[in-house]
Amino acid sequence: MNRKELIKNVEDFLNDGTKDFMRSSKPENVVDEFLYSSCMRLVITYAKFTDKTAGNSDLLACLRNFLICMQTGLKIESKAILELLKDNCFGIQKGIADDKYYAFIDAPPYIRYPRFIQDAFITKDTELPSRTTEYNLKTNGFIQKLVGYSEFKSMEQKLCVYGSLNLPAGYTALVSMPTGGGKSLITQAVAYQNPGMTIAVMPTISLTIDQQNHAKDLIKCDTADEVFAYYTGSKNLEEITTAIKNKRLKLLFVSPESLMKNENLVNVIRLAAKSRYLKNIIIDEAHLVIAWGNSFRMDYQCLQSWRFQLIQSNPEIRTFLLSATFSRDTVHFLKIMFSQPGKWVEIRCDSLRREPRFICLNEHKNAKNKLVELVNILPHPMILYTIKPEDAESCKKLLNEAGYENVQTFTGKTSPKKRKNLIDDWKNNMFEIMIATSAFGVGVDKPDVRTVIHLYMPESPDTYYQELGRGGRDNLPCLSVMYVNNADTQSAHNYIPKTITPGKLGGRWRTMINDPTTEMKDKNLLIQSASLPEYNRKSILDEPSEKDSAWNLNVLLMLNRAGLIRINRIDVISNDKYMLDITVINHKILLDTDETSAILENVYQDEYRRANDAFGEMMKAVNKCGRLCWSEMFEDTYNLVSAYCAGCDAHEYIDNEEPNRFPLIKKVESPAKDLSRENMQFFCDSRESLFISKDSEDIRKRIDMRNPDVIVIDQDSTLMLNNIMPENPRLNIMNFKEFQMLGGEQDDYYTSGMIVAVYSSDPARYTVQYDIMHRYAVSRNGYVLHIASDDYYFRDVEKRFSEMIDGFITY
Repeated sequence: MNRKELIKNVEDFLNDGTKDFMRSSKPENVVDEFLYSSCMRLVITYAKFTDKTAGNSDLLACLRNFLICMQTGLKIESKAILELLKDNCFGIQKGIADDKYYAFIDAPPYIRYPRFIQDAFITKDTELPSRTTEYNLKTNGFIQKLVGYSEFKSMEQKLCVYGSLNLPAGYTALVSMPTGGGKSLITQAVAYQNPGMTIAVMPTISLTIDQQNHAKDLIKCDTADEVFAYYTGSKNLEEITTAIKNKRLKLLFVSPESLMKNENLVNVIRLAAKSRYLKNIIIDEAHLVIAWGNSFRMDYQCLQSWRFQLIQSNPEIRTFLLSATFSRDTVHFLKIMFSQPGKWVEIRCDSLRREPRFICLNEHKNAKNKLVELVNILPHPMILYTIKPEDAESCKKLLNEAGYENVQTFTGKTSPKKRKNLIDDWKNNMFEIMIATSAFGVGVDKPDVRTVIHLYMPESPDTYYQELGRGGRDNLPCLSVMYVNNADTQSAHNYIPKTITPGKLGGRWRTMINDPTTEMKDKNLLIQSASLPEYNRKSILDEPSEKDSAWNLNVLLMLNRAGLIRINRIDVISNDKYMLDITVINHKILLDTDETSAILENVYQDEYRRANDAFGEMMKAVNKCGRLCWSEMFEDTYNLVSAYCAGCDAHEYIDNEEPNRFPLIKKVESPAKDLSRENMQFFCDSRESLFISKDSEDIRKRIDMRNPDVIVIDQDSTLMLNNIMPENPRLNIMNFKEFQMLGGEQDDYYTSGMIVAVYSSDPARYTVQYDIMHRYAVSRNGYVLHIASDDYYFRDVEKRFSEMIDGFITY
């Protein structure tokens, strides 16, 4: 990218309105991408300023970011801008020598480590994210054909994508991949792996829209009748149901509420499952099933019974639970809720994020003035998180008064139509500051957010971690600022997920099972959620409210999580009433005894303990700010991660506990892959074969004939495999180091099936490579086709390759 040309074109635009800068050379990497976007934001903001849809501060903040990031000065001739620059509070000053305007990073004294701000201002000197790896990141022909990627972004992405593609029918996979690692490729690849339909359940409308747009942009097919999104306010239900009935639909992004409450969609999906057209269920950000399903998004946990019904008619449906991180408790509950016995796989590449620098500001005075100061001086684009929609509007009003008019809010009260427009404008750089509640951001992939400010203390480290994850998704440094005081922390305690007391839990449960509408059917109970507990009844004429129905459903979900009952099916009677088919597992809860009360007391205590412990971790981190590394609360929350912190108030420089750890941090427990009948016949009674050839085309044909699951290839091999076997999505091309690391864990999930090993011609290398294949494949009853350019001589055992193989040798 030609920076000088870009700067000159921006300068011309500001001074005379020319737009030629748009024709500048394209960015070559993520740093260039960010700098180019900074130029676009300045031009867009100036155009809005002249149209009076952006304020003085919008323009000056944008100009400040441009000057710092581009490391330049600008000659300003525009009278409108010159007027703003007089006595401005953005640190933009006129140079003495060259008559240009410059801006410099200026951290206020209450920021302990100003270097964090400097890091988050991306410049040409910002270090590019490392792409070096000991492993082979080459994709296979199927992925290249589907999305055009010749390489994976990271080893984590490769492990998660191939782990998902290799999931056997009827299994459930819990898959964790670091934030910004390209998790959406899992959904896209799985959906197009085989003929049939995939349903991807999304937690928010914003993510539903974002993922549909991303899939349509990326997939190299005509997706018009194949990829859809459905959410509240959508007008395309008839189009979707027609595509399902005609078996054209490949991938449907949808909210849990739509799956539960839209009768037409529910019925057509049940028919698709019964006809074996439905192949995969994907739940994105699956940790929210527990986090949100415990309280205000109960339809999330109703997904358990929805899935249960579908697999009764089609037990081959695969289920994928995706997120960046999972706590121990979350994994426990998800396994109970979404898997069949013996059909559970965990693909764990959990790791803490590398991008955020953490700043905690606690017990401050002049809070409003300091917030405006932070918005002025910290790098943009920026997200400010509040706890309530009312707080978001108050924050917007404060910034409006400070001269920011091009600021938007995104909360639970934002209409679906406006949400879509906001997401599009946000991603297209039409504004730089988003004020939001948790309704915004889960998985929304605007890659270049540089600052995330929390104006409240989240109720758990998990909530905090998910929201700060909106920053630095381009893998470049960003800031996470916690800006709270004692009142905010007390308010956060009030937002611990509400748990019904043991007495009311028992009261509601007994009311439901004794309600005249409750029926016994085939040893199961049919229970309506709309019943009024005796302790709330003041008159015989009282009717249950919508809140009663919600609390009753909450009680049933609690008992289900605790393993006391199993919810087999949930049907929506009306918007706020449900009919549930349940199996009672512990029949003691049908009684009204002291033992029953003790059982229900334990359910309550377990629920409250989890919520209170999570809040305690968050509170401890804030109270010990400057003494406790910020990453410690994340380590305590996510039990499989290793400590990593790029900097917080406790230390200025990186703390990395295990810098060279292999990304797959837990053995994948699953049966090994079977060989096809043709390959079993090929090996006969042996488990290995040797093919000797120097002809690349001949080698290619031989590999194609065997249709392997794994190709292990020397990193320096000249054999080109880019376009081999596009019809085999499961093919994993790896190097010997990767095979060794997976084999060392006895991980047959990745290293079993039909294996082809293509060796180096260097004696020092092929000796080690054969040892790896023999140790981690042949000696473990694996099947290997060895391919070499000659009948190599192994000096240490004084044998030729052909003498070491217990199987067929062909030339």
